Formats: sequence, structure tokens, C-alpha cells
Amino acid sequence: KNDVLVVLEIGDGYIKEYNDTCAREQRASEMVLPYDRIVSVKDEVGRALSLKSALEKASGKFQIGIQRPCPPEAATKAVGGMFRFF
Repeated sequence: KNDVLVVLEIGDGYIKEYNDTCAREQRASEMVLPYDRIVSVKDEVGRALSLKSALEKASGKFQIGIQRPCPPEAATKAVGGMFRFF
């Protein structure tokens, strides 16, 4: 059972339309990228199947919550690696 909704590719649709509106200087931090995880749709959280259903039913403007996996270079470049405590 898969409880994570992962963006595998960016095709025509909501995400591509959103990415196209991001200013050039925002591109890296604001765009939705492959392998990002969708964790909420319209402030509703749930399992992958319910999030996918909510995306398919959504219309107009709505918000999605995204989590981005830690980049591999964080393990070597950040002090303490990926497991640094604040």
C-alpha cells in the first residue's frame, strides 16, 4: 500500500500551469519538482488515494501542500549532514 503521493513527472495540468507562473528568480525554490510529495489538497491531508481523488475533483484555485525530499548534497555539505539538530 502506498501512502505517499509523489510527483513523478510534470505534464499539462495544474502543476505545469503553476510552475509557468513562477518568476525566474523563484524557479528553484517555488516550483513543484519531480519527486516532491503532495501531502495535502485544499487543507485536507490523507493517504495517497484520497489525495489523488481530491486533485482529480478540484477545480478553480486551490492550495496543495508539498514536501521536498532532502537533496543528496545535504549529507556532505551541511555541518552534521542530513541529521543536523538545531
